[in-house]
Amino acid sequence: MSLAEMSGRYVRFQLSPPGIEALQNDLPDASFEAKAMSLDDLGVWIDLDGERSMLVKWQYLATAVVVREADVVEISEKRPIGF
Repeated sequence: MSLAEMSGRYVRFQLSPPGIEALQNDLPDASFEAKAMSLDDLGVWIDLDGERSMLVKWQYLATAVVVREADVVEISEKRPIGF
């Protein structure tokens, strides 16, 4: 998957040691999941909670793993159990 294909998807990020230090007041954990909104040369813009977004610089990330779309299921998409 290319970086451009990350945009619009949910991603599990792991901060690097410099990222943990720089973002400790903005992010609760060194490992977190967020929607990647857009990417550029500086880093990735993420949607934190539908109201807040922030730029996470590439130098602050250790890893980024795209969450499979099948793992993200909206409540309206769940099928009835059929009792």
